[in-house]
Amino acid sequence: MENMGTTKSNIKKLYRSVDDKMLEGVCGGIGEYFNVDPTLVRILYVAITVFSGFMFGIITYVVLALIIPKNPKNENTFPNEPITTSFKPDEELK
Repeated sequence: MENMGTTKSNIKKLYRSVDDKMLEGVCGGIGEYFNVDPTLVRILYVAITVFSGFMFGIITYVVLALIIPKNPKNENTFPNEPITTSFKPDEELK
């Protein structure tokens, strides 16, 4: 009998974005999940928040920020590591 289900590796998961975020990466993560520009998701979120009452939008955002995990694949391994280069200018310029 053929495998009717999908494997875990084929399932697309919703994560908060660590690269494209303004506050907690909720709108950026939703944009990445649906392959939509995160700016459009943010505009839609603000419009829904304004027209439905501010508390609903704020509470929804906080709940989503708590429920949706950060994307573990995009996290910087050393976030506080200073950027260094090996460039050393020549002492003598002719």
